Formats: sequence, C-alpha cells, structure tokens
Amino acid sequence: MKTITENIRQYVDAWNTKDEHEVLAGFQQCLSPGCTYNDKNTPTVTGLQSITDLVMDSYKKFPGREFSLTSEPECFDNKGRYYWRVTIPGQGEKNCMDFIEFDADNKITHIVGFV
Repeated sequence: MKTITENIRQYVDAWNTKDEHEVLAGFQQCLSPGCTYNDKNTPTVTGLQSITDLVMDSYKKFPGREFSLTSEPECFDNKGRYYWRVTIPGQGEKNCMDFIEFDADNKITHIVGFV
C-alpha cells in the first residue's frame, strides 16, 4: 500500500500529464473512485472522470501550465493539507494549498483546493 505522501505526489503528477487516458490511470492509483473535488472556481465534481475532465479543461484555459509540490503533507485522522505551486507561462507563479481527506488505504477521497 502506498503512503498518503506517495498518493499526493501521484495526484500532482497526474495534473502534469497531457494525455487524458494517462491522467485517468494516474488518478486510479491515488484517488478513491467516488473522490470529490472543489475550489472557489469549481463546483463540487465527483468521480475520476470528472476530475480528469478538470485537468484537460485546465490545459485549454492555461496552455503550458505546470504544478509542483512545495511542501510535505501534514496529516492526521485521515485528513491533511499540503502546499503546491502552479506556474503559468506569461502569467507567473501562484502558491496554493489543498485540503484532503483519505481512506484507510491512503487513497484520496475529497479535495478542496485553495487556489
């Protein structure tokens, strides 16, 4: 079983993958099938395909954007947070944070992005 840190890294790596099938395959390894995601610009979406669709849409809105982790996660009681950065060509960098919940297998079940 992978650690939650490994699953968070897999999740961020999937956001940097440009092929839809590879994004989905990455999410299948680190997210629970019913995982939910939302941020201030995105109403709650549920499921791996819906989250994959967000990734693909983000490439259309921000060509060349790239995500990176900027901290190790802080976790307890199947909840956690970590900090990350998005770099958008011509627009610069923005530091952000995600709040997550995860199950007994360390698969992420809920993500709230503070973008």
